[in-house]
Amino acid sequence: MSFIGFTDARQWKLEEPLNSISDTNETIKIEPRSITDYFSMFLSGFKSIRKDNPDILITNNDGLAGFICVFLGLVFRKPTIIHLGGNCWLGHRKKLKHSFHNVHIMDFFKHSLFILLNHFTFRYVSGCFAVSETIKECVIENTTLTESSVGIVHTPIKRDHHQCINKSDSKRLLTVTNMDFKGKIKAIIHSLPAISRTLEEHPDWEYYIVGSGVFSAELEAAIEEACSEEVRDQIKVTGYVEDVEKLYSTSNIFIYPSFEDGYPSVVLEAQLFELPVICNRDQGMKEQITEGYNGYFVNINSHEAFSRKLGDLMAEPSMQEQLGKNGRRRVSEENSINRIGDDIKQTSANILS
Repeated sequence: MSFIGFTDARQWKLEEPLNSISDTNETIKIEPRSITDYFSMFLSGFKSIRKDNPDILITNNDGLAGFICVFLGLVFRKPTIIHLGGNCWLGHRKKLKHSFHNVHIMDFFKHSLFILLNHFTFRYVSGCFAVSETIKECVIENTTLTESSVGIVHTPIKRDHHQCINKSDSKRLLTVTNMDFKGKIKAIIHSLPAISRTLEEHPDWEYYIVGSGVFSAELEAAIEEACSEEVRDQIKVTGYVEDVEKLYSTSNIFIYPSFEDGYPSVVLEAQLFELPVICNRDQGMKEQITEGYNGYFVNINSHEAFSRKLGDLMAEPSMQEQLGKNGRRRVSEENSINRIGDDIKQTSANILS
């Protein structure tokens, strides 16, 4: 079974699993700076399909890359598969609404175009890999694909990051998130009373919130309103951090509240750095965390229970270590490049049989 892949973001997450299946598989990848890059993707894909005659075309993106993959599949009568990492329908609708209310004309037309392209793409695609059961349900709800045409293939993770773990002197809580998504920021804001209470009880701890995006100012305003001056001094909203691995490696507990996630890669990254995870039992996190094995679930609206669970874990370094090692073991096995490559091959065969 041979593949040609198409990707315009997070290229290694498609290329490396395909290479693990066979080094003859090719990935057409771009770092898009303008529309001409997509013309190059189309032409490169056209030539490669004619030359190599692959069995399957696959992409890990919706939008223009997904459209090109599926269009070429129709031209050459090849089956096509999209590996979908999130609810793209909800994401584009929210961004469309946000750009309309803020009079961002170019963004409004961009997301309108993406919605139209996705309508075509998911009408003609042969099948879909969803990163979680949550996303599988979204695909079935928003497309005409049947359940047998949608399989589960998780997100890969690179194992080489875990070599620089150094927690000897740290007392740090960490959240890494994408602040372009309202549902992620809303969940952090809902969590602030519980986290603030816990930080008051542990004044020697600090809480880093890493990430950037259009809703960052809303988060900072909420921190200002919800937290005392002393607690605000313990919270660091860093914005985008280039060397985020250093923060993973020197933190103790990963907190990930979110109302909007398919199967968050940051939770995998945290586990690779042996961080126990505290999150709400929602979305794809339900499939990443096993209660008491690699982390804990909390109700982020139950502030007292959330604070107690977090405080108990902060007070038990040995439990942090055990949960962290369990998490690293799990993602090293279930999310390795080779495992995801095997899953792509087997799930493709199942979908297209």
